[in-house]
Amino acid sequence: MVAIPDLPPILVADFILSEKPFVTALFLEERGKRCDECLRLEPGLKKCARCKAEWYCGSECQRSAWHRHHKSACPSYEPLAAREWK
Repeated sequence: MVAIPDLPPILVADFILSEKPFVTALFLEERGKRCDECLRLEPGLKKCARCKAEWYCGSECQRSAWHRHHKSACPSYEPLAAREWK
């Protein structure tokens, strides 16, 4: 083990590392109440116009989701939209 000098001690409640989550999932009862991208509880969410499965609080979250993952997932949600996500 190697000691590194001149580092302050780590205290209780200190942040050591902060990362964005790799994956998120909402409880079914939260769908349509929280943004699927930022998870904020927001009134007046808008559905994805194509698949109707994802909900967003604004265009910034919708664009972010599209580029990160929704572009590839959206086509597979479309057949389910009529039955599951009205």
